[in-house]
Amino acid sequence: DTLIVALLKKGNASNVIYELQQEDNGLTGDGFTISVKQFKISENKKISFDTSGAVAYLDADKIIFPLRLRKWQRGDYFCPFGMNLKRKKLSDYFVDEKISISGKQHIWLLLSGEEICWVAGKRSDERYKVTAQTKEVLKLTYTESR
Repeated sequence: DTLIVALLKKGNASNVIYELQQEDNGLTGDGFTISVKQFKISENKKISFDTSGAVAYLDADKIIFPLRLRKWQRGDYFCPFGMNLKRKKLSDYFVDEKISISGKQHIWLLLSGEEICWVAGKRSDERYKVTAQTKEVLKLTYTESR
């Protein structure tokens, strides 16, 4: 019922991998910028969280540096925030979120070690969420620059 016309880039951009070191305060890549802030949580200070997918708050103690940023690959999965550690294939997540075939080619994944901790600009992973035991938070903000 629908015809989607999209401009695809030449070359194999799916092999591009960016790295974020612990001391980095941001990263600019092909069509995006990610800013990074790390802060401690004090016991009597209230924090308000941005609930959009464009911002991720991760428990810094659970992160393995360097963080890697890459495109999705067949077989990738994560545990979407709010789903109580239930694993979900990224391909199923993209269908549920109504992300087109060409659209998913532009989505970046942030990896801690070999685990996806954030579908950049969309949703973070439950395994890295901020809890009452969290002492330090890694705040990442994704901005498209197309």
